[in-house]
Amino acid sequence: KEMGMDYSYSDSFVSIVGMLYAGLNGGCRLLWGLLYEHYSFKTLYTIVLAGMCFFAGTLPLVSSIQALFLIWTDGAVFFIAANFSLIPPVCTKVFGTKLGSQVYGFVASGFTFSSIMIFLCNMFL
Repeated sequence: KEMGMDYSYSDSFVSIVGMLYAGLNGGCRLLWGLLYEHYSFKTLYTIVLAGMCFFAGTLPLVSSIQALFLIWTDGAVFFIAANFSLIPPVCTKVFGTKLGSQVYGFVASGFTFSSIMIFLCNMFL
């Protein structure tokens, strides 16, 4: 939302972007779960990382154009949602049912920690 407001997009447009973002976040998790049943984790996560790099790397270049801002933020959530669908079953598969849930707890904590670190880096660097 902050990036959209930096480009003077209307509050209603930014709200629409956020609404689509939230809807895609939930829907894409289901899609990634279905894809995981047919493809390997390595294949899917390679696609996820490439997509995340593409959208994160090019968002500053296209964010001044309203339509592209909408497409890029919603494209990014398509790949971000994969983290929450692909990593939990892999943790369970690798570490077992009991330990896998604990390992995923640490992985999920890493998302929080990295978000805080990104915030601090943006503030002070």
